[in-house]
Parts: sequence; C-alpha cells; structure tokens
Amino acid sequence: YMRVRYKSMNMTSDHGNEMFNSNDQNYGMTDYSVALLMKWHRLDPVSKKEVDRNNGMQSVQSNRNPFIDYPILAEFLWGTKTSETFHFSNAVASFDPEFILGVSDGWRESSEAVEVVEIQPVASKELINGQLFILVGEQLFNLQGQRIK
Repeated sequence: YMRVRYKSMNMTSDHGNEMFNSNDQNYGMTDYSVALLMKWHRLDPVSKKEVDRNNGMQSVQSNRNPFIDYPILAEFLWGTKTSETFHFSNAVASFDPEFILGVSDGWRESSEAVEVVEIQPVASKELINGQLFILVGEQLFNLQGQRIK
C-alpha cells in the first residue's frame, strides 16, 4: 500500500532499492518484489485486527487503506486479474457482512447478488432566452432550485 500511495518516495536502504527499482508494468517494483508481496498478501488474508486498525486510522488520518477494505485490488494490479476490469459491483468490502475475515478475498464472479443502485442524472447549465437554468435529466430548474414546468 505504501508503495502505491507514495510512489515518489526515495528508498535509501539496499533492500528498498532491490524492491523498487523498475519502471515497468509492476508500477516501479521488481518482479521479485511483486512475487514476494503477492505471496504474503495471499497467505495472510485480512483479519479483524487489520480492519480495526484501518477504522482507527480513518478516525485519525481521514483516509483508509484500500487493500484492507478491498483486498482483491492487489490481484487486479499485480496478480491473477491484471487483464480484467475491476468493478465495484463485484467487490465485497471487508466491512460488509458477507465478507468472511481471514478467508474472503472480497470478489464474487457474478454481480447478480448486488443491489442495483439507480444512477442519478448529472446536472448541466442551460442558457435559455438570456436566463440561466439547471437541467437535471428531463427536468428544468431555476437557479433558486425551483422546478420550471
């Protein structure tokens, strides 16, 4: 996670240079480091302790570790799913009730069980006869938020 978040960080130790010295498809990591880190990732699934620490860090730093929330992300960046597209509709977060701590990688092959969320239309500005209006889907509003019939 630190390497993804802080890519420009200077590594000064010999081991750091061994891990982070490439500019290829591994996002700056050597093949060795990707293989080692993915091995660790797969052998040590997300635990309650990590989820609790992630929640605690959010309360202090106002950010979260996405690899704790969605451990499957590592597979999409460096693992078995690099040729696939990540979709949140298939992702099960570690804070979801159906995520099994210490077992689940947070991915379902089908999104059928996922609740469908209606996408809200994007608003746009419209200039009509010299007046500015807001168009949301098929509905027209004035700048005070009143719907125009």
